[in-house]
Amino acid sequence: MKNIFYIFIVFVISISSCKKNIELQERIISSFDNGKPEVIEFYEQEKDTQVVKYYKEFYKNEQLKIEGYIKNNERDGHWIYYYENGNKWSEGNYINGLAEGKFIQYYENGGVWMYTFYKHDKKTKAILFNSDSTVAKEVVIN
Repeated sequence: MKNIFYIFIVFVISISSCKKNIELQERIISSFDNGKPEVIEFYEQEKDTQVVKYYKEFYKNEQLKIEGYIKNNERDGHWIYYYENGNKWSEGNYINGLAEGKFIQYYENGGVWMYTFYKHDKKTKAILFNSDSTVAKEVVIN
């Protein structure tokens, strides 16, 4: 029985090591007047098509503004939005372009400002926080 288990493990490892590593290619979509990138897409070549998988947008000061995953030309996965000072402004997950689950919004100094909950892109609940991280208000949205 142990031999079958070891053979299975070796089989799984060999199959998974045969998968090709896919490196995304970078494409600058737009630039600022100073030549620095404003929007960059990361894509995978699939036959004759360049399929976008990741998106980044920058402020003019080169600080990251937005980043997130793309699937079927829509937001899909974790997205993060930033203040110009580099701190997070908001983050949350999308499924097929629709907001889903808990989104966190931050004060510019980095403290949590609000949790917003989504179900199929519709807000269901919001919890607002004071600057000292205590709950200020909770709202259920029908």
